[in-house]
Amino acid sequence: MNELQADKLELEAVINKVKLTQDDEKLRYITEPEAIKMIDKVQEAVLTRNIPECKKFIGDFVKRVDVYNDHVEVTFNMAFSCAPSIGAI
Repeated sequence: MNELQADKLELEAVINKVKLTQDDEKLRYITEPEAIKMIDKVQEAVLTRNIPECKKFIGDFVKRVDVYNDHVEVTFNMAFSCAPSIGAI
């Protein structure tokens, strides 16, 4: 039974590694002009209170949002090929 458990753990580790690799391959790199266009579009949606468009943007591009007393950090589902941080809108 211990052999089966060891085999199971080994297979699970391989599966997790494959999943991580697939996630890395899905990561899309965008250029600075694309990022600016995307942020302008969501800014317009926020200003016009287009809730469905805001939700779509968040679902498509935002992985995580951390709110602190002095700043907000947004983790995107893609890598930006421009500067590591983008200023506030």
